Amino acid sequence: MIDNSDEMIKATLNKDTKTMCEILEKSHIIKIMPKDKIDHGNLKRIMDFVYFNIRIKYKYGEEINAGKGTVDLIYYPKNKKEPVIIIELKVNSLAETAVKQIHSKKYYNNLKEDGYIGNVLLVGIGYKSQDKTYTCMVEERDCDFKFLYKSESSSKSSNKKRKISDYGMSKRLRSSDKKLNK
Repeated sequence: MIDNSDEMIKATLNKDTKTMCEILEKSHIIKIMPKDKIDHGNLKRIMDFVYFNIRIKYKYGEEINAGKGTVDLIYYPKNKKEPVIIIELKVNSLAETAVKQIHSKKYYNNLKEDGYIGNVLLVGIGYKSQDKTYTCMVEERDCDFKFLYKSESSSKSSNKKRKISDYGMSKRLRSSDKKLNK
C-alpha cells in the first residue's frame, strides 16, 4: 500500500495519467470484491487507498464546501508553494466530465486568498462499470489560474497525452495506438 500510494502521488504530481490509470486498476483489484457494485463510495475507498501517504505533506479534505458546491477530495499542501490537488470522481462518466465540474463549480476559488501560491492540479477520475475502465485527466493551472498543461488517459483504450491551449487547439503528443508497418 505504501509503495502504491507513493507511486500514485508521484504520478499525479507529474501529471502522468497513464500510470495513474494503471495504479487505479491494480488497486481496484486489491480493494474491491469482484461482485461489488462500484458506486461513488467505493470509488472513494480506492482513493483513500491510493493517496494514503499524501497526508505526510498535505492536509486532507473530503466532501468540503468549496466554490459553488462540494468537492470530492482536496489536498492542501502544508508548504503553500506546492501544488493544491483537487479531485473530482465520476462513476459511469469520463474524467473530462469531472474536470468540467471542477470548473463549473469553481472548487478552486479563494486558494490564492488563503495563501496558496503554487500551481493547482485539477484531477478528474472516471470509472465506467460497463467495461471496467478508468479514465484520468489532470489539468494544471498556475496560482493566477492561467492554463499550463492537460493530460488524459484511459486504462483500456489508446492513451493520449496532449497539450491544449486556452483556445481549444490540441496537438497529439503521444499515442499507444500507432502500429508499426513491417
